[in-house]
Amino acid sequence: MLKFNTPAAIHNRFLVPFEPVLKKNKKPRALLTGLAFFLFLFLFSINETGAQCTISCPGVTARDLVLDNTGNATLNASLFGPLITSNCPLTPPDYPEISIWENPGATTPYPTAFDGPLFDCFDVGSIIGPLYITVSNGPGTQSGTCEFTVTIVDNIVPVITPDPFASPVSADPGACAVDLTLTAQVEDNCPNNLVMSHTLTGATTGAFPGFTATHQYNVGTTTITWQVIDVPTGNTFTATSTLVVQDNEDPVFVGGPPVGPAGDLSANGSCEASFDVVAPPLSDNCGIDIYVVDIDYPTGTFADETLSADAITGTTFMRTFPLGITMVTFTVEDFNGNVITSSYNVVVVDNTGPSFGAAPTNVTVNPPGCSALVNLDYSGYITDNCFPHTPAIPAPTATFEVDSAGVIIHSGPTADASREYFAGIYTVTFTATDNAGNTTTLVVTLTVTDVDPPMAMCKDITVSVDANGSVTVNAMQVDDGSSDNCAITVYEIRRPGPITATNDWGPSLSFACNANLGANGYMFRVKDGNGNISNECTGQTITVIDDMEPTAQCTNITRDIDPMVANTVTVTAAEINSGSNDNCTASGSLILGISKMGTGPFGPDVIFDCAEVGNQTVWLEVTDASGNVDICMATVTVRDVTDPVAMAAPFTAFLTATNPGTVAVSGADIN
Repeated sequence: MLKFNTPAAIHNRFLVPFEPVLKKNKKPRALLTGLAFFLFLFLFSINETGAQCTISCPGVTARDLVLDNTGNATLNASLFGPLITSNCPLTPPDYPEISIWENPGATTPYPTAFDGPLFDCFDVGSIIGPLYITVSNGPGTQSGTCEFTVTIVDNIVPVITPDPFASPVSADPGACAVDLTLTAQVEDNCPNNLVMSHTLTGATTGAFPGFTATHQYNVGTTTITWQVIDVPTGNTFTATSTLVVQDNEDPVFVGGPPVGPAGDLSANGSCEASFDVVAPPLSDNCGIDIYVVDIDYPTGTFADETLSADAITGTTFMRTFPLGITMVTFTVEDFNGNVITSSYNVVVVDNTGPSFGAAPTNVTVNPPGCSALVNLDYSGYITDNCFPHTPAIPAPTATFEVDSAGVIIHSGPTADASREYFAGIYTVTFTATDNAGNTTTLVVTLTVTDVDPPMAMCKDITVSVDANGSVTVNAMQVDDGSSDNCAITVYEIRRPGPITATNDWGPSLSFACNANLGANGYMFRVKDGNGNISNECTGQTITVIDDMEPTAQCTNITRDIDPMVANTVTVTAAEINSGSNDNCTASGSLILGISKMGTGPFGPDVIFDCAEVGNQTVWLEVTDASGNVDICMATVTVRDVTDPVAMAAPFTAFLTATNPGTVAVSGADIN
């Protein structure tokens, strides 16, 4: 009998006959069987020197020989030792007491050409046997047999290591996917027995051979299932990777973001303004999901709107905007949640002032008297493009001013200038101001007429010329109670006769003493403030008089006694006159008089004699043509310049008892 009773023997001799089953295409040699052989084996195995070993076989005689991490396995007694029991000692782990037989009937060593008991990955699935196991503890102790079959198996699970890529990743610029190559690694003791593949599910799909996954991965989550099939066993092993491809690219407004108005829009007559909201076309690497335009109108005006725009062609929305600030917001979201917004304000302002509509600008009133209560309430004429308004804004305000001949005589904070107006022409200026500060002015000409002429009344007056010999008479000086239903504003006078360039109506007349002294006729009239002219008053006179004294001017003189004229000297008025003058009478025509007394009488001259030698006061009286008199005083020095004639006469003087011895003789005594 051929037996393999040592690990070395098994390693060198056994199991090779079974290899042709998988890799050499050989069949095992036939083993002799039969009862005679079993009987012979039994008799041969009796221990002649000791008790025969027993052997107890397990209930399951199929045994797996598992390849190790290197893909190899060796069949030896250690595979069966733990499964049997015997009265003879068994020594693990090599169990030298165990023998493995190919043929229980063999009596001589079996001459096998088998390669030995070393198995590898190519033997996986091969079944070896039957094999016969005996236990021996020396000559003559060999036990009976246990029959086994052995299957070569590979129980080591392949280890799949997915590509250690970093997830998430961003899509390629301008694309909704990313080009990537992912490679998984697999470790196994029998790699040649493996078939590898990978399957994509989720955002990217497909089944592909191999562990190199070069694909275009769509945006989203792709699950990569790496699969290994162990061909000999048909077992499948998998591992998964999750690749998240993100779309981090925002949508783009083609041609730039939306453009709002270049400036504020002016409200029209309805307090609104039109503007086209243009939503431009869009581009995105993955496509647009949402494209809306939100129009947020001022509170209380229009209802807010949300409009959907076309991302491919763009959309134009024709809209009317109310007064105030409206925000227009463009919101774009692609299919992967990338959002962009753009906004601008549409500002509508009120640049239009209020209107007075068809309000009259000329008002004429013809009262029966000099005044009238005129209704100038223009409040009802004022309108504004933005009033009334929703929401409510204040109504326009108004003021007025009444101008009469350049003077503001009345004003107020309303558009009602009603009041009593006297006859005349008035300029009434109304100013309306709206809530935006715009102003509008309306100028109204109010004419209150007066058609009743005044009544002129004049009188005689007397006037005196002045120092220049003239006098100006104002027309009002001759007024004798002229009247008018309103008021007289103009007084005019002129000389009688036709109207000429030098004799026309005017405010005064001038008179001169050289031509107009005495009574002068005149014509007089008045006008009221409304241009009405009175009657012409005549028949009265203006008497021009000269009641101004002349100016007497004296000069001091010296005169000598004339012995030829009875020892006297005559002094005339002209001699002491030193330029006396008058406003009307020429100097040469003045009447001069002289007197030794201030009270006169005055004559043409005065006479001085020797008794008046010395300084003598005289008075000059000057009289003009109108009899006006002025007096001045002068000094006349009277001198005696003639030598006397001496004539002596005898003189007798007597001494007296009271005058003894001397006597006094004076010149007079001998004169």
